[in-house]
Amino acid sequence: MAEKRDQWLGRRRMHLRLRFLQGESTGSYVTRLAARNNRPTEEVLWSMGTGPVPVDPQYTEMYVSRYARERLATLAGHTVAEMQERLIGLRDEFLMDKDAKDDWEWPWDTRAGYIVQACSLCAARRGTRSPAWLILPDPWQVCLRHRRWTDNSRSTDPPYVDLSELAEVVRAQQRLNRVRKRLGPAGRWVFADACSVLVRSGYLEDPAQTKQWGVLAAQLGEQRVRPLAQLSRLSLLT
Repeated sequence: MAEKRDQWLGRRRMHLRLRFLQGESTGSYVTRLAARNNRPTEEVLWSMGTGPVPVDPQYTEMYVSRYARERLATLAGHTVAEMQERLIGLRDEFLMDKDAKDDWEWPWDTRAGYIVQACSLCAARRGTRSPAWLILPDPWQVCLRHRRWTDNSRSTDPPYVDLSELAEVVRAQQRLNRVRKRLGPAGRWVFADACSVLVRSGYLEDPAQTKQWGVLAAQLGEQRVRPLAQLSRLSLLT
């Protein structure tokens, strides 16, 4: 970048460190780090360089320059390697162009994955009570520990679906996890193929038109309920 930087900017670790959440987005982490230290997010960002005002991490992901990544690692009290391992958005392939005028950006579309709300009970176990957001390869997540479903609807009303009465969804996710553990990345293709088979066979009706899912679809909307219905029926195939 062209402007001369303050060499002491972001050189000191913040007083309170922050525990990582698996799969957390960079924007979510920065926002939580600021809240943990009772600082405005803008102030933390200013310690990382220069750029636009922050955006709520439930709407988009934050991408940073190499310089800002180094400053964030210092502020967080971790090495850059540790930050890259825990926050996907900080990996080299997602860094901003070296000729960019800013040190961070908040594009509307994520460059990889989907923004999904973290299970609030899991987040609480890691020391945060504010909403946290993940970057995941699928547009939804099943928390098997707490039997909760969250998605990328970017809505917190409600923030999750209680799966205590939807055992088939939990069972399907457990089986899907076993497939992915056995097959690695290919497990996602197996899942996609299973969905395709059900759709083409006509087995996946519109959830809003079925008795089982109609009430939930009326509450949450058809788009949010459809993946739940699909996953529940995959429990018969996976």
